[in-house]
Amino acid sequence: MKKLIILFICFIVCAGAVASIYFYTDNKSPVITINSNPKVGCDIKPDDLLEYASASDEHLKFFFVEEHDIKEIVKNKYVTYVAVDEDNHVTTDSVSVELDPKLETYHLELINKDIKTQVGKAIDPNEYVSLKNECGWNINETLSVEGVDYSSIGIYDVKVSAKKYENVEPIYVSIIVGDYESPKIVLKQEEGYDYSGKTFTDEYFNEMVETVEDDKDSSEELIKRVSSNWRSVLKADEDGYVDKVGTFTITYKVVDSDGNSGTIGYKFILE
Repeated sequence: MKKLIILFICFIVCAGAVASIYFYTDNKSPVITINSNPKVGCDIKPDDLLEYASASDEHLKFFFVEEHDIKEIVKNKYVTYVAVDEDNHVTTDSVSVELDPKLETYHLELINKDIKTQVGKAIDPNEYVSLKNECGWNINETLSVEGVDYSSIGIYDVKVSAKKYENVEPIYVSIIVGDYESPKIVLKQEEGYDYSGKTFTDEYFNEMVETVEDDKDSSEELIKRVSSNWRSVLKADEDGYVDKVGTFTITYKVVDSDGNSGTIGYKFILE
């Protein structure tokens, strides 16, 4: 009989505890109230939009704007409010925003006038032209270029336009397509050695050149233009006699028909 009474008392106590826990647990989510449609202008920040709404809860922990980038709000044309209480109940509410017309008025702007490119290589127009709104924000957009032949050297007056914004006035710029690539000297070997106390010649060092690579000029022509500073580096006399010993770096240089220069170093050891 006593065991039954004890079990009954435990049941009453446990049931009361469970009921108390249930009673005192917050099972309600926060309530978000939108006071008015938020107005978004050029200088507004996401947190500034909190003044257009409020959250209520006895145990409110957080109330914030979900979008951390104002550009995202402008793109979506709505803002999302989030309220969280201490029991991690979450309430969200999205509302449309009123945009300042400046945010949706766009123009193309030239950011770099010196537009040059290597023949055969197309430019990235976003490096020279940007799409902006009247607030001065840069807008991510794919730009198109019309009126240039990248395969032919010349000066082209081209039209740059925004693909997704047909109402934006195009901008007209000049693009110079030319040969700006430096020739590449290829040596037969990276380093060489010889003995001091002898006479050297230009022909001796020119023999170290395997070829010269260029996108326009021929290798045969450019090899004839290769020069080196071996005389000054090795301190040779007028006849080319050298009595120095040690390790030296000789520089080879060549200039192509468009004035582009290419160089390479050659390690030369004298014993």
